[in-house]
Amino acid sequence: MNTPCDSEHRKAVTDLALDAAVRILDQQGNMLDSLRTRAGGLLAVSALGTSFGAALGRFHVAHSAIPGKAFAALVILLLVLVAYFSFSILGPTDWHVGVDPKAILEYEPGTCADAKATLVFALAVSAEANDKTLNEMSGSYDLCIILLVVQMASIVVLSFVR
Repeated sequence: MNTPCDSEHRKAVTDLALDAAVRILDQQGNMLDSLRTRAGGLLAVSALGTSFGAALGRFHVAHSAIPGKAFAALVILLLVLVAYFSFSILGPTDWHVGVDPKAILEYEPGTCADAKATLVFALAVSAEANDKTLNEMSGSYDLCIILLVVQMASIVVLSFVR
């Protein structure tokens, strides 16, 4: 019968923890890729909306007073803000993908379970650091969505300003 201190039991638990840690890092990598793809899409939609708004603005600004010019400036400002926050997601980041293999090779001799446990803890630290980065990027993405909605609403209003 296995007891909690049994080395076979510890090895099995360590193997499960290692598999879980590797899966977490894989899922975080997939989430990062997805977030970056969606941020690029928001930037593209914002640029497209700005060019549409510029066409409207060119027509209306020539025939209107200050409100049309103010809305046109707002649309461009919102594009710049969406671009800024999108590029904060798309740009390079301090992303942890695993443990340095040299650190594993330099591990002091002991049991395999101890080496795996050390690896699991190192992967867990990487996952925590990635979680912080993903939360920051998710906040930037949420802000991009809000800015894009305001930008599109401004374009709709601009189309009615005379």
